[in-house]
Amino acid sequence: MTARGAPPAWIGSAAFVARCTGSAMLASLLAAAVGLGHPIWAVVSALVVSQDSATDTRRAFVWRVMATAIGLVVAIGVASAVHDPSPGHPLQLVVAIAICATVARIRPELRVCMWTAPIVLMTALPDRGIVHTAIERGSEVLLGAAVATVLHGLVDWSLRKRRGFRRTAF
Repeated sequence: MTARGAPPAWIGSAAFVARCTGSAMLASLLAAAVGLGHPIWAVVSALVVSQDSATDTRRAFVWRVMATAIGLVVAIGVASAVHDPSPGHPLQLVVAIAICATVARIRPELRVCMWTAPIVLMTALPDRGIVHTAIERGSEVLLGAAVATVLHGLVDWSLRKRRGFRRTAF
């Protein structure tokens, strides 16, 4: 312990590494176990919301969920309204990204919507449809973000309880 009663800096660093690693691995395992199509998005989402403190992680979770919801709605709307038979659907991508970039320009915390919409549009399969794809990608993101948020909170709580600290930066 340091003179002020705070834990040494290496404990915070080790806790962050453990939280990120654990969140990513658990998100991957859970996404695969429930049969989600692209478990990578659960892993990425777990890492994107992981912050230095549980409070910051919870805040990132809320923004991630809101931005993902916007991206999903935009992708569904654009795919439904813009007919684009070209391979890769470039017209749909342009429209979706323009809409999401406008949202992100107004509210930077929602930038995730700029990649959510293209991911949904680019991973949609004709036999499944855009709504099914959006639900699947949204489920992957929500799973990863939730796993990270819960794990960060549990690790922080455990460290505070074990060390007797009322508030930590981990």
